[in-house]
Amino acid sequence: MNSFTEHIKNKTIEFGADFVGVSARERFADAPPNANPDNIMPEFLSVVSFGIALSIGCLEAWFSKRSRRPQDDFSMRATEYLDDISFNLTRLLEKEGYPTCYINQNEFYNYYNRFKPDFSHKHAAVAAGLGVIGLSSLMVHPKYGAAVHLSSIITKAPLKADPMLDADDENPCDNCGYCVQICPVKAIDPEKTTGFMIDGKERTHTKHSKLKCAYGCDGYTGHEYQIGNKKVGTWSYNNRPVCSADEIIKIMHKPDNEVRHPMELAEKVFDPELQYCGNCHKICVGDRKQKDALFSMHVNSGVTKIPDDPTMLLNLRDTNYQVTPFDFKRTGYKLKNLQPKWSDEI
Repeated sequence: MNSFTEHIKNKTIEFGADFVGVSARERFADAPPNANPDNIMPEFLSVVSFGIALSIGCLEAWFSKRSRRPQDDFSMRATEYLDDISFNLTRLLEKEGYPTCYINQNEFYNYYNRFKPDFSHKHAAVAAGLGVIGLSSLMVHPKYGAAVHLSSIITKAPLKADPMLDADDENPCDNCGYCVQICPVKAIDPEKTTGFMIDGKERTHTKHSKLKCAYGCDGYTGHEYQIGNKKVGTWSYNNRPVCSADEIIKIMHKPDNEVRHPMELAEKVFDPELQYCGNCHKICVGDRKQKDALFSMHVNSGVTKIPDDPTMLLNLRDTNYQVTPFDFKRTGYKLKNLQPKWSDEI
């Protein structure tokens, strides 16, 4: 490793990342469009990828259904923290004379680009040798699993790339299947695969439906489902049907007071950032014993209890407060004119 690359990686850890890796321009020659840095910085030379692991204590509170708040707050803070790291790295490299592009967390997705991010941090992490795409269609890190938040920056600095992991020989995904079992909408289909090119080699992984995932993760369904003989649930209060793509889109575009539980609406007035699921991401910690323990907590925690408190149920008939996956209702757009072309492609 050259000294300047080592300096940048050390600073990334110093800024607060748990892990960091570097990839070079040539690895992205055949990458998917949303994972190709050329679309953002055509003359880039390197990508620095890094991340933060989730808190085991917060995950225990989440899966045992003692409280969703610690995990909600930790994820929000991790997102802010990674954006700070990206910001600081961008400024550091710019001061060294290398144009660098700051990329924020994938909180917002391009509605007209089949619900894909402007830049895929998980593909960049694979290219930087930080992990492989696992059964869940998430990047799995050898130490922390998929229970991580990822970010990256694109730069014209000539950094030395780290070796990539070989999924055949060094696959940190142990195919435990928890991500498949724990999903309330069956968004992961272990019978179907898809692939992408990185470093001139096709990487294949299990097919994942982004639409079903958005449907479950935004809490339209998942209050009650089965894992084996256990009745379990996410933090959602809703059990909308898992139906066709067209019907899911129609449900997600309806006013919230037509498709969501009234107690959920009342809670969202006070806290619009509630998380409902993301269980495939949260369950996949790096330590297998800890992962087994979290899964056991989930299957034994049952179904979320819906509070019965009429003082919370405000005058929801008259409120204009709406929450949708795309927040279009807040902006006044006519949703009927904004139908995307959904795809389960990477």
